[in-house]
Amino acid sequence: MHLLLSETTTARAHYDDKRMAEINSDILGQLKSMARNGETPSRILHQLVDLLPPGPAQKVALIKYMRAAFGLTLEQASPIAGWSADDSGELKDARINELIAPAIVASKAHWLTD
Repeated sequence: MHLLLSETTTARAHYDDKRMAEINSDILGQLKSMARNGETPSRILHQLVDLLPPGPAQKVALIKYMRAAFGLTLEQASPIAGWSADDSGELKDARINELIAPAIVASKAHWLTD
């Protein structure tokens, strides 16, 4: 059982590494540039929606990109799941800004110099 758990964990880690490798570094650069220019998290998310292909996995991609760009934890980025670019989500732009901006500012050392 221990061996099976270890193999599963290793396979999952490899899968996660592969998925993270799929992140477009040009898009990350655009997101970081927007933050350096003082854009709000909701404005950054709107831009990201325009850059990514639509589909059911787009929310996951939004969270993945925001985490990668700004060094956010899953907990810090999780409010994005309640936001929608068409304003149909539970969280509106102003609220997503309130929830995510402090984490982005706190992680400035991660993205400011890139």
